[in-house]
Amino acid sequence: MYALANNKNLKISKDVLKLYKKIEETRYVLAQKMGKIPTNYELAKILNIPLEEIEMACNSANMIISLDNTLDSDRSYYEMLGEEMDLDTRILIDESMNILSDDEKKIIKSRYFEDLTQSEVAKKLNMTQVMVSRYEKKGIAKMRKYMTL
Repeated sequence: MYALANNKNLKISKDVLKLYKKIEETRYVLAQKMGKIPTNYELAKILNIPLEEIEMACNSANMIISLDNTLDSDRSYYEMLGEEMDLDTRILIDESMNILSDDEKKIIKSRYFEDLTQSEVAKKLNMTQVMVSRYEKKGIAKMRKYMTL
């Protein structure tokens, strides 16, 4: 689920974060339809997920949110994740993607725009997870270098 790394960073698995995102999306839609915020029990029934998993995902994500002082406490985690980038940032990212090799582009798009794990990307592109990791690291380094010029 989550672990402390180097006594500094609290890490939560992508699966838990994906589940939390799904819960928050559903909570948002249901709140609009029902006129009230649905309970975790209602979400569990609608999503057909055990109540314990709903509560674990919410507690894990809330732990991260409470530790991160940079998040705006008036907005939910889902709203922060779905926040649009400004036009300049989008243009810079698009331009930096153009300097990547085809494999690096596919990996960056899969990892950061499709939210796939390295293992999922490896299966999708018929590579090993180690290859995906290396291409991703090189691609990000190239993009950072381009953006700082």
